[in-house]
Amino acid sequence: MRNAGKRPHVPTRLVSRDVRDHNLGLVLAQLASGHGFSRSYLSRATGLTPGSVTQLVNELEEYGLVVPTDDRDLGVREPGRRKELLTLADNSYAIASIELKNDSARVVCETLSGIRMVDEEHDIDFRGRPPESFADFVVEQTAGLEQTVTSRGMLGLPLVGVVVPAPVFDDHGTLLAAIDYGWGTVDLGSDVMARLGQRGSSARVVVFNDASSSLWAEYTSICKSVPNNPPKNVLYIKSDVGIGGSAILQGSIFNGSHGTAIEPGHFQIDPNGALCACGRTGCLVTTADPAIVLDRAGLASVDKQRGRDEALRLLLERESDGDARAGRALADADADIMQVLRNIIVLLTPECVVLGGYLSERVRELSDLGDATLDLLGYEGHLRREAILPSHYVGEGAVAGALMRLRDFVLRNAGRLVAGAQWVWRDE
Repeated sequence: MRNAGKRPHVPTRLVSRDVRDHNLGLVLAQLASGHGFSRSYLSRATGLTPGSVTQLVNELEEYGLVVPTDDRDLGVREPGRRKELLTLADNSYAIASIELKNDSARVVCETLSGIRMVDEEHDIDFRGRPPESFADFVVEQTAGLEQTVTSRGMLGLPLVGVVVPAPVFDDHGTLLAAIDYGWGTVDLGSDVMARLGQRGSSARVVVFNDASSSLWAEYTSICKSVPNNPPKNVLYIKSDVGIGGSAILQGSIFNGSHGTAIEPGHFQIDPNGALCACGRTGCLVTTADPAIVLDRAGLASVDKQRGRDEALRLLLERESDGDARAGRALADADADIMQVLRNIIVLLTPECVVLGGYLSERVRELSDLGDATLDLLGYEGHLRREAILPSHYVGEGAVAGALMRLRDFVLRNAGRLVAGAQWVWRDE
């Protein structure tokens, strides 16, 4: 697979340790792409000399990041005698993601090799509660995960990704505003880090926007499906908690100057429309937010009592069964979402569009964008309507994308992590 637009960070001023850390990252990234590689294969795949690979592998084995594998049938087959194969260790570092959802929170922890150790859904609603209450939750969950990691004899939990349905500044810590929760600008990352520091925790927290994380997972999936010529420009729009979105432009997530670009829910569709919580009038969320759609369909009580996922599932089921009220509610929302979709497609000219959340079930309805707009879409054999895709990950995208980004960072910076050197989060 192509490296999905990512470029490993190389310092402007290089020293021998920087080069070595970079090369360690190359070897680890290759090991993470499969199960079982020989030293000779790693040399060919990374472009490093066999002697360099041997030295790097020895160092990684000493760190406890790499181990020989007995499962040789899963490795890359090479001519000649059987060679010792290497793989990522299951008991080195762990990474975790804590996702803030509409009326719950999800906690997931995996090893660097991808083994899932923890996957918990917590029925807890932070809407209307102060952001400090969510910070407390993140701290308690992180502390519990660190205990789990320690009890397994692992090296540690260096990174925790906190995924929120809100715009996040490019410091990966500050929320611009979480309107659905009643929060204004909040430096969530610093708040959590300060509390973790008081408890002696060594974990670092990185805050992600849920749509950007979902998009990264979707984009990685698309690149794997067409490895020879993947699209470089992808638009993602989802609807579950509000209406969010993100874009890949020229192979990288487009964050804008502050990290908060692409918020389709706050595109204006009616200048004379209702006042939005963002301060503008007639934003898409004032007419097509899931809560509004559910209320129009007569499902507000289900949303409150049984949760958003169940309410949206029932909404789609009723529309499929011919329920007129559900059908009208969805059709009205579809019309406004398509208006915004047309505008963003003309503005960004993506090669494809991925629809997430409950919109992944409405690809057919939301593809009626008109010839002038559809003609702009296409990659490989996916042209026009066929370039509007349902989410591959559906509700798993935000967590999957966050874990991908965390894992990639740890692999690229393993040398600095094991040496206890300073590091800062850098986007792809």
